[in-house]
Amino acid sequence: MQVDEWRQKSLLEVVSKLVDGSHNPPSKQETGHPMLSARNVEDGRIVFDSYRYIEEAAFKLENNRTRIAYGDVLLTIVGTIGRTAVVPAGLAPFALQRSVAVLTPKPELLSKFLCYQLQAPAVQRYFEENARGTAQKGVYLKTLGMTPIVLPTIATQVAVVDELEKQFSRLDEAVANLQRVKANLKRYKASVLKAAVEGRLVETEASITHREGRSFESGEKLLRRILGERRTKWKGKGKYKEPDSTSVSDLGKLPDGWTWASAVQVCEQVVDCHNKTAPYTSTGIPLVRTTNIKDGRLLLDDTRYVDQPTYEFWSRRCPPEPGDVLFTREAPMGEAGIIPPGVKLCLGQRTMLMRPSPAISSSFLLSALLSPVIKDLIDRVAVGSGVKHLRVGDVERLSVPLPPLAEQTRIVAEVDRHLSIVREVEAEVDTNLRRAHALRQSVLQRAFSGEMAAGASQSMQKVVAAVSSSQHLESASVVMAARIVAANCGEPTFGRVRLQKQLHLSTYIGQVATNDTYVRKQAGPLDMRMLLEVTQRLNELGWFRETERADKAHGGKAYSYSALTKADDYKQHLGVLTTAQQKVVDDLNRLMHNWTTEQCELFSTVYAAWNDLILWKQEPGAQAVADQLHNHWHESKKKFSAEKIADMMRKMTGWGYAPTGFGRPTAGAAADASSGELFASQDNG
Repeated sequence: MQVDEWRQKSLLEVVSKLVDGSHNPPSKQETGHPMLSARNVEDGRIVFDSYRYIEEAAFKLENNRTRIAYGDVLLTIVGTIGRTAVVPAGLAPFALQRSVAVLTPKPELLSKFLCYQLQAPAVQRYFEENARGTAQKGVYLKTLGMTPIVLPTIATQVAVVDELEKQFSRLDEAVANLQRVKANLKRYKASVLKAAVEGRLVETEASITHREGRSFESGEKLLRRILGERRTKWKGKGKYKEPDSTSVSDLGKLPDGWTWASAVQVCEQVVDCHNKTAPYTSTGIPLVRTTNIKDGRLLLDDTRYVDQPTYEFWSRRCPPEPGDVLFTREAPMGEAGIIPPGVKLCLGQRTMLMRPSPAISSSFLLSALLSPVIKDLIDRVAVGSGVKHLRVGDVERLSVPLPPLAEQTRIVAEVDRHLSIVREVEAEVDTNLRRAHALRQSVLQRAFSGEMAAGASQSMQKVVAAVSSSQHLESASVVMAARIVAANCGEPTFGRVRLQKQLHLSTYIGQVATNDTYVRKQAGPLDMRMLLEVTQRLNELGWFRETERADKAHGGKAYSYSALTKADDYKQHLGVLTTAQQKVVDDLNRLMHNWTTEQCELFSTVYAAWNDLILWKQEPGAQAVADQLHNHWHESKKKFSAEKIADMMRKMTGWGYAPTGFGRPTAGAAADASSGELFASQDNG
């Protein structure tokens, strides 16, 4: 490709249509036509995951102006500027908000060539240098029309697009894998924090002291003591006012020794910011805005500054101190972070300060605020039809679980252990995402300089290999299965049935957050999809292989497991399980050592039926469990007599494995026998 074949023109010269979306979006409707915004345009894709509907009349008005059609190029021009996508054939009609421009290339310009070129570094720099605005920058249409565009022959455009798509195909796949890893890490972090504030992450203080035969100060007593001390020390004006209790009545059940309290009860102070935009200075004291508080951290590398007089006025009610928890009540709502040691800062708009009392540690309060449990409570009390937000009183009365102090310390240590693994993997993933982005930009730079060098393909292969090999934590189900197989694969009675039963019991007894769905099949409780995915993954990782063979003793098939060369590598992923969850897996391995298939099936099935009754808020007596198994499961469960079921329930209680109502009920009524051949052997599944 010779550069001198390429002409340079303005964008306006090479497109027949250059318009943006609605500057005054119509009101939202429950149904109608989608109206998309910049968030719906990713590089190369139009994503219909979150949008508003507009009525037919409003759509016709917008469509008359934009006339979005197959082959048009969408370009984000407000906020995150420069993302592009080509409108594919057969897409349902939609409208756009002002943050997206619509470009119709003239016949001399291919849509994909324009789409890629708008992502190239030279054009992105043009957008960055010419964007205008204070709160949210944008590129005006007149400025957009002057964007410099290079225009080779159609044959050259086809060659460039073909080469780009060939080189980007593997890179895009690797990036998609990295994004999935990030999503899994986010879910894992949420499950850890949920377990932390539900008392499932470490052994409770009540359990420890009961075993050791000593007393302890419960959360309720701790709260009562701290509130009494606060009342005694009161030296303010007027009569002492008791802090408001929590405003939510139907709160979840907490472990023994815990209690619910409001934020204002467990904190010395809960203070709102001065709700006015502070005058900025070029240097001085950092001003923390809502965008500086994210995922439990304060991001202080991109802050505005205020001078000392402004700081003193804005902080007159409560100057922020290290250890204070900062909380956002709007845009975004519910983010939190702790002020680190040695940092002096000023609160910006829509932020609040929580100063923990001796009743609660800053780190435990932060874990609680970031957990799905409290996030759900925040959503329940938030107000607003458009952007949801919290009122000051809502934050003051926000419900917070309060365990004993010693237990708080253990929980914080365990949370930090798990999240340090998350942070380490996230850092590696982010590094590889940056490498992938840099490589993409390098390739685009060469492509639109007429220099698609052979070296680019080799560089691409090296980076893709590095990106694809990024370490990530395996799912909890895979790691539990590996732990079970590692402990049992040499036993003659261990096979698929026992693996599946122990995996079910480990998940529910250990209260491990998964997406498994157990059904009442003949071999139930069973999630066949999950089981097959897990065994396949164990083989792919080089940990353990499942081998199918004929079962001469009983006819049909049997399954056994053998360790592969990387079997011990599963231990590097044990961080996805809490210490308590690992203990459950190991204890079940010891308990069920050399059990028969029927013993395993009885234990697992009784547990599932008993747990279902608790979830349905029905009395879980032995007769009720027997009725469930005999009348609402597969007919093969009738082999377990009411006496056997009652005896198993007594044993489960003695082992400390009585169900608690964790998870979801088993699915289906008396399910079919379609899985029978996969579990044909009754002794060596």
